[in-house]
Amino acid sequence: MSTILVVQLKKKGARFENMNSDNARYGSIKNKLVMFLVSILVAMILVSVISNVSGYSYIIAFEQGFESYNQLSLFYKNAELMSKNGLNFVYSNKDEDYEEYKVMLKSARDNLNAIKRMSEHKHTIWRITLLENMLDTYSEKVNKYVEQTDFSREDSVTLYNDLYRLENLITKTFTNYYNIISQDVQLKLKRLRLSCYIQFAVVLLLIAASIFAGFVFANNAMKGITKPINEIVDNIQLIKRGEYEIKKIRGAAKELNILLMTFDEMAKSIKEHIQNLKEKAQLEKKLLEKENENLRITNLLAETKLKSLQSQINPNFLFNTLSMLSKNAYIEGALDTSMLMENLSELLRYSLEKSNKVSSIKEEIEFIKNYFLIQQKRYGNRVKFLLNVKDNLPNIKLPAMILQPLVENSLIHGVNNISDGAVVSVKAYCYNNNVYIQVEDNGAGMDSDTLEAIQSKFKHSVFDSKVEQSTNIGLYNVYKRLEMYYGSQFKFLIESERNCGTIITIVLPLVY
Repeated sequence: MSTILVVQLKKKGARFENMNSDNARYGSIKNKLVMFLVSILVAMILVSVISNVSGYSYIIAFEQGFESYNQLSLFYKNAELMSKNGLNFVYSNKDEDYEEYKVMLKSARDNLNAIKRMSEHKHTIWRITLLENMLDTYSEKVNKYVEQTDFSREDSVTLYNDLYRLENLITKTFTNYYNIISQDVQLKLKRLRLSCYIQFAVVLLLIAASIFAGFVFANNAMKGITKPINEIVDNIQLIKRGEYEIKKIRGAAKELNILLMTFDEMAKSIKEHIQNLKEKAQLEKKLLEKENENLRITNLLAETKLKSLQSQINPNFLFNTLSMLSKNAYIEGALDTSMLMENLSELLRYSLEKSNKVSSIKEEIEFIKNYFLIQQKRYGNRVKFLLNVKDNLPNIKLPAMILQPLVENSLIHGVNNISDGAVVSVKAYCYNNNVYIQVEDNGAGMDSDTLEAIQSKFKHSVFDSKVEQSTNIGLYNVYKRLEMYYGSQFKFLIESERNCGTIITIVLPLVY
């Protein structure tokens, strides 16, 4: 009895000792693996830090080099603007030219200071100082002119010539200073290359040390890791075949068991993910089809809006013309009335035929000729109508009824209150692959606030019903139809001053 008890106690003690030895063995492998990973991590961090430092140094050098070139270019640009305003100030003695000159002078000095801060070469700094001396000389001459009030005309001319010569001297130094900056950048890069060679050698040493440490740790840990890893590979093959019953791995570390459980979850997640991707692809296809349908509807709406805008013609012109024809027929014979009626019929024919259609610039010009003849009868000697069209004007396509609303706007809101000497002109010419159309009058014009408000509304396409009932309907009508036809490939410019008239310029592409 006692012998059996002793044997059982010995077996329990043996199992306890085996468990402790296994724990000790696996714990030792874990510690070695941790040490190996820590060593590799430290080596990688060191390599990464060295590489980043090297790369950052190169980036800083290149940035400083490019910034030096940029600052040098800005200096010559600001120096040119400084000289231009300085010469204008000496010539015209305007305060705004002097204020602009001081701003450009400060900017040029700031450019030179920036180059000096980025330069490490004494010769470069010295050469930049010479440019600063040139600026100081220029500034002293201008300041002397400002401080003294007894400058004669001859003195001003002499100062003007001196400043002009100084500008030429500064401008001629561009190539020389460009080479100086290039030499300074090359010196920086040379020092950086030497530093990179040293850093590269250090990186090689770290990599070699990491490889050696890896071999040492791998050799020590091989026996405790190889068998569990092989069994994990067998379990992976089971998962690939769709068998999720994982074999029990004896003597494996806890992390490897967790890895086995993860494989099972991973397979299920992949299956679900594939299904989600299919559903997402179907949804994206439906969304794309919906977007295409919305785009088609948007295009139809834009086309409808274009046709609607083209049909908007102010009926006041027709009513006024008919009224004038009635009076003229009563007072005169039939010849003038016949001519006027013929012109009016041409206008009506063009309006009806080109409704919701595209016209040409020559047809528009012919329309304006008839319109001018009718309005000349209406206004008599009060208004002079001028039409200037170059012979080589290309017959480009454009929306119909573009010029008439602009001319009518000039008559009603521009020269209507002028009793004598009013002029309304239309010009059309080709320049630099663009067709320019100008409608100009010498009427009431607009103040800066009104002009700015109209231009802002054109820019943001903001026009409410009140605006559409105001004096801007003609401008808005023309602008929107041009925008719908040309998109962003045209320009609509308005120049106007109060009591100085208005110029509307339309710039159209020659090829569209």
